[in-house]
Amino acid sequence: MSIPHRRTERVLESGVEDLQKQQVGDPISYLFPAEISSRIFLFVASQPDEAHEKPWQALVLASVSHRWREIATTEPRLWTSIILTLDDGPSPLPHPNTLGEFLRRSGQLPLSIYVRSVLEEEITIALFRPLCDVLSGCADRWASLDISGPLHLVSLFHAKSEGRSILNSIFITPEGIDHESRSTARFDLGEMVPGPRFITIIGMPLRSVKVNLDNVDFLTMHSLHINECVEILRRSPKLQRCNFSFIQPGSAAIPIPEERLWLPNLKSLVLFNLGRHRSESARLFDYITAPSLETLSASAENDADMITLLSFLSRSSPTLKSLTFWGAPTEEALIRLLRKLPTLQSLDIFNIVISNMFFDLLASTTNLLSGPQFLPSLISLRLKISKPITFSWRSVAEIFGARDDEIEVDRAGSRQRPLSKLKMRLGDDEDDEDDGVNNIIIEEDVIRLFLAYRAAGISIEITDPDSELDFILAN
Repeated sequence: MSIPHRRTERVLESGVEDLQKQQVGDPISYLFPAEISSRIFLFVASQPDEAHEKPWQALVLASVSHRWREIATTEPRLWTSIILTLDDGPSPLPHPNTLGEFLRRSGQLPLSIYVRSVLEEEITIALFRPLCDVLSGCADRWASLDISGPLHLVSLFHAKSEGRSILNSIFITPEGIDHESRSTARFDLGEMVPGPRFITIIGMPLRSVKVNLDNVDFLTMHSLHINECVEILRRSPKLQRCNFSFIQPGSAAIPIPEERLWLPNLKSLVLFNLGRHRSESARLFDYITAPSLETLSASAENDADMITLLSFLSRSSPTLKSLTFWGAPTEEALIRLLRKLPTLQSLDIFNIVISNMFFDLLASTTNLLSGPQFLPSLISLRLKISKPITFSWRSVAEIFGARDDEIEVDRAGSRQRPLSKLKMRLGDDEDDEDDGVNNIIIEEDVIRLFLAYRAAGISIEITDPDSELDFILAN
């Protein structure tokens, strides 16, 4: 018997001994009806901490007594969570025959599968291969699949090339992947239909992933070429929420369609790039039109990127409600963008130098009945400000549009912008202590105004990224 299987026996024996010691006056055996006992067993087995510390809790419960075994083995829902973990601790792997018995007791119910290994790839593959062969035999019952481990662990999971599927979610996060890594492993579920609704796959090129995308609603992928991103959007007609991180330059292996993609169902698009390929995410806007978009996270590193983004927004005419912006060439360019978004309710800005220009514009357009409007629907504003600070605190305070003795009157009316939440984080995350809070001074009259806004129900947070120090109270 292998070491992991002996460890399984020891864990099971330990759990059984603990429960047998508590069996005196056991109400499950002598008092509760089977239906109530089954619900108790299901509750115990479903606890998150217990499930991961004792992944074979169902076997433990079934081994305490004849009565407990009878209850456990006649409740198929107790056997539908398959948790296989391999690390340096006591977590065991079962024998393939034990896993097979576990699956038989689950009847034909949907299965939730969680697989994790922190050990080297060669050891992981050798120990998991026979178990994955057993699991692949019931691929038509997979409801969720969560795999984390060495790159080629995912290659052990496979399904019939065709057939019906109830698979709802896939979560694949290989260990040791940085934002420019692309695994050579393959993940092949064939053409099972309908495809999953929720997909997260990190660090695998499109050619190595064979999954039906016809039904996907939420998708997160990492380190794809721009061509692969466009191809995924083309193959996902029902996609509503999409996250692409660390998009790489294009590859000739996958041609980009000559006509722009029309994405009528896409409501959320998150594009996050750092490093030398920052502008690649902005290029995606050249290839798509998304009229239903409500949430956008993006950046524009230069004027060309900003022109591309503005063209996309003009072409799509979305009712955008939330924008997270990671970078703009200038403050003026940011303002030009924001003027195109009158429906915006939530705005997060990072890595952009903000001066009085931005705050003064907000302050001068607070009254929605006079003059041109700027962000008339804005409710929440969040800013990450790097030092040195290039604005005055008085300008910040005036974006709410009322003096301290007029706040209640003005905020009660409908003629003001509905801005009710401001969160500012000051300084870089890597700042040392001496460069942090000591240089931030807010004038006394402005502090009083901020406190009056708070008393009127407006949320204002001005903090340090490390200590979360409240600068308003500190000043």
